[in-house]
Amino acid sequence: MTKKHGLILILAMIFSVLFSTAVSALYYSDSFYDSMAYNWIYDGPATTSYNCLGYAMKTYTWLWPWDVPVTYSMADSYFASKGYGNLGTGYSGSGPYVLAYSKNGYVTHFALTKSGDESRNTAKWGSLERFIHTTRNPYKLKSPYGSYYAIYKFDPNNPQ
Repeated sequence: MTKKHGLILILAMIFSVLFSTAVSALYYSDSFYDSMAYNWIYDGPATTSYNCLGYAMKTYTWLWPWDVPVTYSMADSYFASKGYGNLGTGYSGSGPYVLAYSKNGYVTHFALTKSGDESRNTAKWGSLERFIHTTRNPYKLKSPYGSYYAIYKFDPNNPQ
């Protein structure tokens, strides 16, 4: 290899690093996600490694400790055992906190609102992708998730 070819190779490598873009591939077309939520911003790839609760609780595992339809009291008990209190829906303070969703009287989904970014919440859609939403109620009627009914916030004074 000549010096000229080596220089061209190095420049090509630098160019590819500086001007490359990350490509994300959605599992379904945009129209599928548009039919489920009013707003969504891609935030992470589809995976079966973790789900919404695993993401919200920061375990990054598939976490769903119930084997029956989840009632509000079952979710309250679970979160209380982890040191979280149910603040209802009126809380407007700082994060982090977990938004809980329900449909037809049963708990269906969870999302995480991070500290310093209370205008957005992040949710893992089952085995599908992770998305950022800009409202607490981003889901359409067609979605299996429903609307949010509670905010769970960690309370360091809550005995676990």
